[in-house]
Amino acid sequence: DFFEDDPVPETPPCFLHGGPREANIPGLNGIVSVATWHAALRASATELSAARGGRIDFQVEFPLSESGKGYAVLVSKSGPGPTVWRGLEVPLTLDAWSTILFRNPPTGFHGGRGFLDQNGDALAFLTIPPGIALPMAGSSIWLAAVTGSGGQPRASSIAREIRILP
Repeated sequence: DFFEDDPVPETPPCFLHGGPREANIPGLNGIVSVATWHAALRASATELSAARGGRIDFQVEFPLSESGKGYAVLVSKSGPGPTVWRGLEVPLTLDAWSTILFRNPPTGFHGGRGFLDQNGDALAFLTIPPGIALPMAGSSIWLAAVTGSGGQPRASSIAREIRILP
């Protein structure tokens, strides 16, 4: 399992916190605080030529609360989803591609699994040799990053579509 055991409790992805009016402050009826979750999977390109091949770099970005946690970049050929995976909503339709590439990433996919750095970030890249993706020309793949610990996914990025051109 790519997740490392971690005794730190899970941090909620986003929440609103409301409180009663502060004492002796006229006109203040209450307070609401918002905490947001920043998780991203950025891609250096959104298209890849099947005939020419190429490389796409991915920047995996999670909040500092996820630093040092295990991560994986998941891939789907079926679409953006969502799918609930082990209790976490992942913005992909998990399919046979997801399973195969998670268990046995191709030689051209580097950094697809590992541990986030002290900033909650990681780098990954996909290199496709010329011609190998020709059967996929005209289709798309979708990718999303997840973090986790103890075999349980904790957080997910948004999904990114990569279009495979002829």
